[in-house]
Amino acid sequence: MSFGKDKELLADRFSFMIVDDHDFMLHLIHEALNAANAGKIDKASNGRSAISALKKIRKIDFIITDFNMPKMNGMELLRAVRVG
Repeated sequence: MSFGKDKELLADRFSFMIVDDHDFMLHLIHEALNAANAGKIDKASNGRSAISALKKIRKIDFIITDFNMPKMNGMELLRAVRVG
């Protein structure tokens, strides 16, 4: 069985949005997902910029967000995304 091809298929299947106001955490989570060949990865530095980016992106499967951020915290972001 070949896992290389399965990893390529997985990369096309999922998309992620990482939202954190600390550059170090954005980088760390991005690198971890990238190392796992997790798929398309977008980043935002706060909830408001995430909402703006999400309006332009067709589909996001997973949002990984910090809870305590300026402008719009993680809970407010998730509520806004859920309402649509």
